[in-house]
Amino acid sequence: MVKKLHHGASPWCTPELVGIVRVNDAYTWVTEHRMATEDVYWSAGCLSNIASTAVFDLTYYADVPDDVASVSVRGTGWSVNGARWDDILVDGLSRTR
Repeated sequence: MVKKLHHGASPWCTPELVGIVRVNDAYTWVTEHRMATEDVYWSAGCLSNIASTAVFDLTYYADVPDDVASVSVRGTGWSVNGARWDDILVDGLSRTR
């Protein structure tokens, strides 16, 4: 489930965010890009109010075979900056069961 992504470290004005979810490195989902709309604050660098959290509210399902002993789920959040031609890792989660 990808509910929200937060850009925690001085985003470049209001960031465009994308989430990636991987299950056992066999399944991968990439969300659509969303602009941040929540957690607004004043940025002296941008000379305006900017937001740092994007809302996704997406749920993904993976059918993992019954004979698999463990399941690894990794989620990462990225800030996409087309003007600078780079992506910045802004959040991550990894769980194994």
